[in-house]
Amino acid sequence: MKKSMCAKWFEIKLWKKLIILFPITFIIIFVVLFETAPVNLNASNISEIYIGMHSMMTDDIITGKASIKGREDVENVVCSLNRIKAIRGKYSAEELSGEPPQAMITCYDEGDNEIYTVKFYDGFMMVDNELYRITGKVYKELAELCDKYGECQIN
Repeated sequence: MKKSMCAKWFEIKLWKKLIILFPITFIIIFVVLFETAPVNLNASNISEIYIGMHSMMTDDIITGKASIKGREDVENVVCSLNRIKAIRGKYSAEELSGEPPQAMITCYDEGDNEIYTVKFYDGFMMVDNELYRITGKVYKELAELCDKYGECQIN
């Protein structure tokens, strides 16, 4: 009679199971820790973002206009709300102390109607008047977006 994989698993000695499971567990823990690490974007980081005038053919991508502190507005910026949804938690607006945004991206639909504006502060971003702490994953997504579809630097 042929044994199932589950039955065979129970016959394997404990030390062999540990050898199999340890690397898998280590990889899972490593990925979870580094995907959720918060990153603080300060004024110097934000002011170094140069977003070029490029567009792309993807359903979840919308073009918009970027207003970056100390620079001219740039039209046809690639922005996607789906890429910005990787957030850790909401925070109150009082944490901003009324500072002006360090960078701002306004996204429009095909009819040039404003859909939403993303405002970047020191370690925070505001989307549709809701404040979110910027996580490492969001910072990575923004960096990849700039590198792939625009001319920018994030230091």
